[in-house]
Amino acid sequence: MSEGTEIVRRFFSAIDRQTPDDAVKLCDPDLELTTIIGRMRGDERGGHDGLRDIFARQRDFWAFIEVTVDDVADHADEWVLASGSTRGRGKGSPSEIRYPWTMAFRIVDGRIVRFGAYLTRADA
Repeated sequence: MSEGTEIVRRFFSAIDRQTPDDAVKLCDPDLELTTIIGRMRGDERGGHDGLRDIFARQRDFWAFIEVTVDDVADHADEWVLASGSTRGRGKGSPSEIRYPWTMAFRIVDGRIVRFGAYLTRADA
């Protein structure tokens, strides 16, 4: 397992435990990030504060959320791709949703400097 894939696995562990401070420790202060919802809303911020915002939005939106990571692999120089799916139910909704995703992470000097979440591997 490469250093990059280990960092990404630790990042997903922080997501699973809902511990934003653990995720922030793995990221560069000038983190560039893109999420599926953020692209739709057009209001994404970067850096550690932007990452904390993502955690807060998830906590505020979801009645429950389950993130499944199927694969984490080195892709190209400094890049790691992860794929999986999210299943959840929004607060106040009777319906569950499930959607696939692929995330691309750029790792430099042991830190995540960029990540993006996409609905398809081709988009990543």
